[in-house]
Amino acid sequence: TGKPRWNREAIDKLLSNEKYTGRVMLQKTISTGAVQIENDGLMERYLYTGTHEAIISDEIFTAVQQEKLDCTRESQSHVAMRLRTCIHNRLSKVRKWEILTIVSAEETEIS
Repeated sequence: TGKPRWNREAIDKLLSNEKYTGRVMLQKTISTGAVQIENDGLMERYLYTGTHEAIISDEIFTAVQQEKLDCTRESQSHVAMRLRTCIHNRLSKVRKWEILTIVSAEETEIS
């Protein structure tokens, strides 16, 4: 990348690039004039194999893709778990506040 530190997006593109396996996928993106968009089935894609020497095996490439998928799922699971914990903690604070308010109101009525 020419930078002293690589960002997450650059590393992700590097790990996802099928060119390192000796294959080339054409029409991954589509130009619509001034804008380039992902080709999510709008047009047919073409995969050419053996166009150049592979520098990593299919097994390693597939294992990396699976690991990325697993990490994404794990990350989403952790986010959901943190969200549940946050909501639980927030509700607990609200309930404690409600209880303190009720107790305080009852004490005021008694005195």
